[in-house]
Amino acid sequence: MITDGDFTTISAALCAKFLSNELGYQGEMKSPCSLDENFIYVNLVSVFSKGNPLLNQFNTILRRVLEAGIAYRYWEQLKREALLRGRTKSDEDGSSMYFVFTLSHMVPAFSVLGFGYLCSTIVLIAECLHKRFSK
Repeated sequence: MITDGDFTTISAALCAKFLSNELGYQGEMKSPCSLDENFIYVNLVSVFSKGNPLLNQFNTILRRVLEAGIAYRYWEQLKREALLRGRTKSDEDGSSMYFVFTLSHMVPAFSVLGFGYLCSTIVLIAECLHKRFSK
């Protein structure tokens, strides 16, 4: 579907996004579009026999992993690695989210800092002169 674009399919939006990143079609016309409706509901099941001593530990660990967002973070990291492995054409155009940070990027910050030092020095001199001549 992604490479030829001659048919349609129903799949999970996350899976389609991951595969398009893996193949390097992110941000192009061939990247898959999705509908805002849920067609597929996926539930994961792990079966333990009744009275299994690992059941409570498994539930506790699974709850902590989901509440901490570790599964979501792992999924985002997996998508990012697929995107970098895919070597998308958007990266070749220079529209990457990464750039080389140089000193020229810091010029506005240092200019504002220097202007602040200049203003504070002028105010200090004015206060010293005002104190000296007011007596």
